[in-house]
Amino acid sequence: MKLYSIDTECFMIDGGAMFGVVPKAIWKKRYPCDENNLCNNAIRNLLVVSDERRILIDTGIGTRMPESFLKYQYINGNDTLLGSLKKHGYAPEDITDLIFTHLHWDHSGGALIDDKDGNPKPQFPNAKMWVSRQQWEWANNSNLREEAAYPEHLIKPLNTFGKLNFIDEDTELYPGIELRLHNGHTKGLLIPVIKANKTTVVYAGDLIPSTANIPPIYLSAYDIYPMDAIDEKVKILKEITENNYVVIFQHDINVEAATIEETLKGYKVKETLKIEDVN
Repeated sequence: MKLYSIDTECFMIDGGAMFGVVPKAIWKKRYPCDENNLCNNAIRNLLVVSDERRILIDTGIGTRMPESFLKYQYINGNDTLLGSLKKHGYAPEDITDLIFTHLHWDHSGGALIDDKDGNPKPQFPNAKMWVSRQQWEWANNSNLREEAAYPEHLIKPLNTFGKLNFIDEDTELYPGIELRLHNGHTKGLLIPVIKANKTTVVYAGDLIPSTANIPPIYLSAYDIYPMDAIDEKVKILKEITENNYVVIFQHDINVEAATIEETLKGYKVKETLKIEDVN
């Protein structure tokens, strides 16, 4: 089992949104921001390659979001979804499975592209799509707080190609690839736990989006159920530290992956790593 970082464009969000109730005087020591209080966020998707499968976890922003929306996201960087796949020797047709941790626009936007007539079609024509049933239902019946994160033109077409499959409980999707359900960030968030060649890897998604979000109370303001998110973080951090798992951070602009330790002052990074280090 080999893992590859599939980087796409970066985007910027307000530090207050990224760290919720934690004061700027504290969080700015952990994560940089510009003069407008904006923090640059990576979009670090993951390609998992086994003998039989080539599994892409999340797809980034894609090409179907309107400029009127993207101008407030301050898109930057030169990486693209297809460019990153090509760098590792893969084309869209090679992908056998597409796992959505969840369906927010910055995680699901690259799953579809427009055909010559402007109609959506799968960007990965041979891939099965996987999402939790709870997340699918949540995204299609969204609340006022989250509805902008689930653009209808991205979400609804996903179930029109006969490729979408639903996860109803914690499951081992394929040997060595476990998907676990969480509900703090959004209903039905999937956290992949992967047995790589050298170690077990947790793709932390938006449960722990950056190293600066490791402390349980350093929650994003986007988390729908904050107390659930805290409980979920505490539980998984305990497992991570006790077993020396590697954590991949989907949105950390500087750190791809790390091991974590528990100290008298709480959880913190033990050693920073590159994703290639686990292969």
